[in-house]
Amino acid sequence: GDVWYWFKKIKSSRRYGRKAIDVSFDPQPGNPTDVTISESHKLKPSNGNIAYSVFLQACFFYTGGEWCVPAQGWIGISTE
Repeated sequence: GDVWYWFKKIKSSRRYGRKAIDVSFDPQPGNPTDVTISESHKLKPSNGNIAYSVFLQACFFYTGGEWCVPAQGWIGISTE
């Protein structure tokens, strides 16, 4: 199968710690590809404000190059 690599970057407002968010990526041959964003412990509500932002980019190598998923970008997260 293909060898995937992925990159994540997590940003948070000052009152929320980056370690509170876990991100995992599980590429499948075809669709769907699963990206899971979860909390590592109970989080305080952000009252509709963006508390975290997660950037994801996934790529795989093939002979002669690499291909990166076009739908890379930031995901904003508010907490309840």
